[in-house]
Parts: sequence; C-alpha cells; structure tokens
Amino acid sequence: MKKENKIKVIYITGSGRSGSTLLDRIISSAGECFSVGELKFLGDNLNMADSLQKENKRFCDLSGKRLTESEFWKDIIEEIKRNDLKIFGRQGKDKFKLFFSLFSPKLSKGSKYDDKKILGLILRKAQEFKGKNVKVLVDSSKSLRRLIFLSRDDIDLYVVHLVRDPRGHIYSLRKKKKNFLYLFFRWLKLNCLISLYLKIFFPERKKLNINYTSFVKDPEKYIEIINQKFGINISPDNYLEETNKDIDYTFAGNNMRGQEIKEIKLDDKWRIGMPGYQKIMLSVLAFIPNKIYGQKN
Repeated sequence: MKKENKIKVIYITGSGRSGSTLLDRIISSAGECFSVGELKFLGDNLNMADSLQKENKRFCDLSGKRLTESEFWKDIIEEIKRNDLKIFGRQGKDKFKLFFSLFSPKLSKGSKYDDKKILGLILRKAQEFKGKNVKVLVDSSKSLRRLIFLSRDDIDLYVVHLVRDPRGHIYSLRKKKKNFLYLFFRWLKLNCLISLYLKIFFPERKKLNINYTSFVKDPEKYIEIINQKFGINISPDNYLEETNKDIDYTFAGNNMRGQEIKEIKLDDKWRIGMPGYQKIMLSVLAFIPNKIYGQKN
C-alpha cells in the first residue's frame, strides 16, 4: 500500500491519570481529526455480556447507549463480527514475548490483530459523521502493548508520550489505596519502557514527548508544536470552543469526556493533600525522572 493511502493515527501513550483525555479532546478538535477514545477497550466490550455492559459506563458511548446500539459504533461492530476480525485485547499471556519484542519487532511478523481493517471501518464512519475532511484518528489507549502491535501494522502511526509528575499521578490514585512506592515504581517502569521503545523504533518526526505540567501552563505553545509535528490544524485561538463543540462518540476514559472545558488549569492538589512523608520520599525519588521528562519541581 502506498504511504499516502495509509490510515494516519495519532496515538497517545503514557501512564493513566496523566491528562490524556484532555490532550485527546484538544487534538481531535482539529477538523481533520476524529477521536476513537481508548480503543483498547473495544475487545472487552464485544466479549462482555449485554447485561454487564448496561451496568458499566465504560462500555457505553457518551449518549449512554451500549456500542451495539450506538448510532456510530453499531455498524462497525456488526462488520467486525461478520468478518470475524481479531480485536486487540488488553490482557494476554505473552508478556515475556512482549518484553523481548521491545528490542526486536522482527520476532513478530506484523500484528496479530486486524487493527488496519478496524481502523478503516472507523475512519469511513467518522467521515460520514464529521465530514470527508477527516483523515486522522486519535487513539488515547495509552497501552504500550497496543502501541507495539499498532507499530507493526500497515498504518501511518505518530505517537505522543504524555508524562505527568508522578506525585500528581499517585495522588490521583489515592482512592485505590495502593502503596505509593508501588505506584511510583510502576509509573517509572512504564514510562522508561515507553521511552526506550520510542527511542529505538520511532524516528523523531513521528514522535513527541510532552510534559503534562508544561502543556497545561502553555497549551498554545504545544498546540503549535503538535500542528507542525503531525501536520494537523488545531486552532491556537479557538481551541477550547472547537473542543467543546466537537462531535464525540467515544467510550471509556474519565469524566472529562463530554464535559464542557471552560479553562485549562493545573491540577496540583497533591501539594496540599498528600501526606508530608510521602511528599518528601516521592520528591527525592522523582527528582531525576522529573528532570529527564521536563518537570519543574
């Protein structure tokens, strides 16, 4: 397939609770872009019983409809089932192979999923709903595993590695009541693996590293960078207005999806709400990683 005919995808990767939904919505406000949300959950949706889907908002679009009833997703899912297309699944027993695939994508000849065909179905439907000028799909799945399989498919893939200060990331997960040191080292491992994979396998023109704090403090600056890097046209002057009126049939993600964004401001609640001993320990542990990822303490 010629390069100009390849489906263009902007993939947002990183740890959860790092601002990916906000970034996804802003990028998707460009006329040629369309958000598919966290597409890694599509396989879960199809494999889950209808009764359970009704109880879980993750498996409904923003109108509250299950994807099998959604005006956007219904035909896509029927086509996937009709052609028995293989969908990416979040879970798997191939973690050992996945680790080695970071260093040698040749261990797997292409992706074992039918992402190119599924993305093609979604792109055609997006053009029906938003207009023929839609040329780019935005996937904010974040998963490194999904990124690896997408990079092996015949698509024009661009990547944004979004990194948030681990103290803010960990504080946002406080309700899960997991050990803060465990959460820190999980954050560190994931972002290091993503950085390594991008450094080895992605050219500079197809990847972009963004620090969440820097982005929130000066979104217009990063909008210009994103526009130039990915060849899209987010409005630097009216991006919030365009974001709020943009069509959205995504599912999964956090509560920011579907809500009006009046302003972009830094979520720094950890500075007040985090216990002092955690703040001190994490500040020491995060000092070097934050320097590497452009975070100013």
